Amino acid sequence: MQKERIADVSAAAIDAALAEVGRAAQSAGVATLVGTERLTPTGRHLTQVVFDEKGENLGEQLKTQVDPREEELYAPGARRRVFKAAGVTFGVALCHEVFRYPEIPRALALAGAQIVFAPHYVTTKDGYLPKRWLDPDGPYNEKALMCRAIENTVYVAAANIASPDQGSATCIIAPDGSLVASVPYGQAGVAVADIDLTRATGLIAKRWAPERSLAR
Repeated sequence: MQKERIADVSAAAIDAALAEVGRAAQSAGVATLVGTERLTPTGRHLTQVVFDEKGENLGEQLKTQVDPREEELYAPGARRRVFKAAGVTFGVALCHEVFRYPEIPRALALAGAQIVFAPHYVTTKDGYLPKRWLDPDGPYNEKALMCRAIENTVYVAAANIASPDQGSATCIIAPDGSLVASVPYGQAGVAVADIDLTRATGLIAKRWAPERSLAR
């Protein structure tokens, strides 16, 4: 959550910036997700905008589960969706959503997502910088990301801030929960890896049987 109030940015300025991102995506031939905010009649929404590798704006995913600490500033959106770009089907779960609401990544997997992207902002409470993946002295968040991959049999691609108190990795996690690639803690960078999409079967997600599982 933003700790200090900052000046509002007009919708026109945001749209101009997004258009620039779209041109960069087209130039690089890379599908791109970018975080922003949208001020609407229903409130201010945390948003991820998705561009395909041709620079086309494929649409937006609003954050549907807002952290209680953010409710003063942001309104929840509605509905999940999956996107298709560069031969991949994927969805987005924003920060609090992927850590506290496992049903959201599951819904995306059931809708065909092979990758769940998880942009987030997580720091340590005491300024500690983790030394290794799943560091027992670090926050729980990496463990949750690993669970989201295993419990749905999909890849999870997580992006966190790079700071001296970064609490979880910018990384790619395989459907079996193994770490495929990561950026060193506290350093800015991009996690890059070749992945085998045939492993992203969604098997465990598809085996969910709500008629046998819901409490009465």
